[in-house]
Amino acid sequence: SLERKRNNVLAVISTKEGREYLWELMSVTGVFQTNVATDNSAFVINGHRNAGLLILADVLNADSSAFTTMQREAKEKEAENA
Repeated sequence: SLERKRNNVLAVISTKEGREYLWELMSVTGVFQTNVATDNSAFVINGHRNAGLLILADVLNADSSAFTTMQREAKEKEAENA
């Protein structure tokens, strides 16, 4: 059910580790990138991106403020690793 899915997502995003994992998934699927490919690779790239967009939608539907938290945490991690 939708309520169960929402609760599952809330369980994951309630921890820093869970938010970091979902951010990594969204990053590697290309959610934060624009696809400019015009050959057959565009289909694969868009497929990966669509999977990431589903994750993003789940996060936003469960708790829209979690995305802002994830952005902040990702920037903090990036600054630590610089």
